[in-house]
Amino acid sequence: MTRSLHTPRPDRAAGTREAIMTVAERLFAEHGLCAVSNRQIGEAAGQRNVTAVSYHFGSRTELVRAITTRHGERSDRMAAQVMTDPAMRALVSEEALNRPHLRRTLDGLGGLLGHLPPGTRAARGEMARHLITHACAEQEQALAEGTGLPRPSWQRTAGDLTDAVVGLMTAPVTSRRM
Repeated sequence: MTRSLHTPRPDRAAGTREAIMTVAERLFAEHGLCAVSNRQIGEAAGQRNVTAVSYHFGSRTELVRAITTRHGERSDRMAAQVMTDPAMRALVSEEALNRPHLRRTLDGLGGLLGHLPPGTRAARGEMARHLITHACAEQEQALAEGTGLPRPSWQRTAGDLTDAVVGLMTAPVTSRRM
């Protein structure tokens, strides 16, 4: 069986995709996402074809998605290693909780939920964490198995989880009986 002259070899195509992602990431970091054209990315990656980004990724959005997925995979591998060491797990948790965007989110939630007793707020936060973790795990398993159940998409999962967590966090506090 012979290959067409126009069909890229899988190994060469993968190398080109990797080169484009690496260059795009650097250019985005240096100049900003909107200041860099697909043509500039292709040229900086050594591609003569001015539509190399579109050819290898389909769109700029898919290029950005591929870059973030690559980082997510690396982060997941690192997190799996770090989480086996109690000292490192504590360090990573502390660092994560001190990220400015997460800190703003947690502070905002604290302001909205300030009327809840601290113990209730902590218990509901833990319940929300378990709900999110298990719902995402079930969704990932269903998508991997091709069943599409319990929800047909991540968008639907996110919407359902948002509704559930809002309900959980804003429910009235009932009297406690011992």
